[in-house]
Amino acid sequence: MYADFNQVTAKGGGFVAPEDGPLVERDNTFDRVSKQIKFLYAVGRVTGPATAAMPSWILGGLQPQGGAVGNFTDAGAMNTKQLEILIQTRAIRELEENLIVNGSISSDANEFDGIIIQMGATNTVDKNTTAMALDDIDTAIQYAFDDGGRPNMAVCSSGVFTDMLGLLTAKIGYLQPTQQVFWGFSTIVLNTMVGQVPVIPSMFMSNVSGSKAIYFLDMSIVEMRVLQDLTYQELAMVNDSEKFMLKLYEVFLIKNTAFCSSITEISA
Repeated sequence: MYADFNQVTAKGGGFVAPEDGPLVERDNTFDRVSKQIKFLYAVGRVTGPATAAMPSWILGGLQPQGGAVGNFTDAGAMNTKQLEILIQTRAIRELEENLIVNGSISSDANEFDGIIIQMGATNTVDKNTTAMALDDIDTAIQYAFDDGGRPNMAVCSSGVFTDMLGLLTAKIGYLQPTQQVFWGFSTIVLNTMVGQVPVIPSMFMSNVSGSKAIYFLDMSIVEMRVLQDLTYQELAMVNDSEKFMLKLYEVFLIKNTAFCSSITEISA
C-alpha cells in the first residue's frame, strides 16, 4: 500500500511572441512518487484483579491543553483499562511525533522517513557547530522563497526554542516574541519576508551542542497521508485479563523539499 503523488520536475514556462505569432506549447514534466504506508501500534493489557483493585484513577498531567507549550491537565479513568488506554494513546501519538521528526527507513524499514531525512542538506544554513543568529533565520527563509516556497511553520528542539527566545527578547522591536497562533496556544512567531512563521518545539529533536536544528516548512506541500486513523480494537481474551491494541496506518510526505529550509549544526 502506497501514497502516490505527482511531483513537478520542470515547468514549461511562459513566453513572449509577436502579433499573431505561433502558439507552441511548452509542456510541464512530472515524476510519479510513491511512498509506502507504515503501520503504528500500541498494545495494552490489564488483569482482572487489577481492574477490581483500582475502580477509578486520576492520571496527573496526561492531556496537554494548549498545544506544544501549553499546560497539562489531569485525565480521569474509571478503571485500570481506561487508564491503560489513555497511556497507550499518548504513547502512539508520541511515537508518531518521533517518526515525523526522526523516522528513517534505512534504520528501520518499518518506519517512514521524517523531516530530518527528507530534508537532508536541502536549503540548509549549516552553522558548523557555531551559535545561531537572527540573520540565519532570514537567510534560511530566503533560500526557500527563492525556490518558490513560502514557509509558514517551523519545528525545532527545545534548546533552539529557548535560544531563539533569548535572541528575540534581546532585540527589541524585531517582533513580539510570543503570540497566540491558530492552533490555540502561545508560541514564538517570527516575522519574516514571507509573513509570520510560528515555531513549534519538539521533545524528540536533539539538544546536543552542534547537533541542534530548526526546520522551516511550507505546509502546502507537507502532508500526513492517512490510510486509517487511530483506531481502538479489542484483542482475544485468553487469560483473566483484557487485551487491546491501538493502530494507525500513515506515511509522512514532504512533496517538494526545495520549498522548505533549515538551520543545522547549531551549537549551544
